[in-house]
Amino acid sequence: MSYRSAAGLYKTYWKVVDDNTLTVKLSVPFGCEADVKLPYFDAENVPEDLAGNVILDGLDAKTGISHVGPGNYEITYTTQSSMARIYSTRDRVKDLLAEPAVRKVLDDIFPDVENIPAHMSASPLRGIAGIQGVTDSVLDAIDEKLSKVKVSC
Repeated sequence: MSYRSAAGLYKTYWKVVDDNTLTVKLSVPFGCEADVKLPYFDAENVPEDLAGNVILDGLDAKTGISHVGPGNYEITYTTQSSMARIYSTRDRVKDLLAEPAVRKVLDDIFPDVENIPAHMSASPLRGIAGIQGVTDSVLDAIDEKLSKVKVSC
């Protein structure tokens, strides 16, 4: 993501390395400053291997926000919680169908899921399944299988 200000180009980039590791990169133009919020970063328990990272020099442990000046920054850290996306029947139908691993689970248990009308695809599957004749026990079985499918963000 980038933002062209009158003073120059701000850039941010993040990547989920694995379920519990995140890399954040940031560029701040000359003569400018930025406040950085590191997602799922435990600001009160900074590991020793990150103690010298410049991003953390201006870190406020209470807010988890770090104030930085101009420059290029990068930090890779272990997140407080998993970055893997876990789906359920409480998610919107279109979101469930967009993820291939999730769609396979749905196709195996609820093959008519693709026949849900387009105008209902923004609704949670659990909310409209009754209209399709799907019982709570089938939805619970879908949730059980979906809980084992982890998709990295």
